[in-house]
Amino acid sequence: MKKIIIVATVAVLAAAAGVGFIALTTAQDQQEAGERVADAKLITIWRDPGCGCCDAYAEYLEVNGFSVTRIDDRDFDKRSIEAGVPQQGIGCHLAEIDGYVVSGLVPVEIIERLVSERPDITGITLPGMPGNAPGMAPAKTGTLKTYAFGENGVTVYSDE
Repeated sequence: MKKIIIVATVAVLAAAAGVGFIALTTAQDQQEAGERVADAKLITIWRDPGCGCCDAYAEYLEVNGFSVTRIDDRDFDKRSIEAGVPQQGIGCHLAEIDGYVVSGLVPVEIIERLVSERPDITGITLPGMPGNAPGMAPAKTGTLKTYAFGENGVTVYSDE
């Protein structure tokens, strides 16, 4: 009889430990996923201090739920090259979000897709200063071609 009670007690304790482990693991996974989503909204921008479109772009990001850190950097173009942006792909500022490089006036929906899909690239760029891009126009109009870059070269990431 004592053996049955001991075996039953051990079985109950093992089951409880298993349930506790699963609950802890699930809670940790949910917390890590939540932290990734929260981190994805933190963006740092290196910009020329005299660039008004960079300020307008930062405000556009903030209106769309991003927390923007602005860093004045007259040499952001050199920083861009060091970060892996192709010379012909340099935008009007450089940004970093959740481990990715973002160059130029990239619309928020494309940035959000980048951090959500997590492709194996260094980053994305919207070269130059297109007149219909966020920061240059009150709202994005027409299409903008955004490029992905990384170890495998340069490809079109978005054309919308």
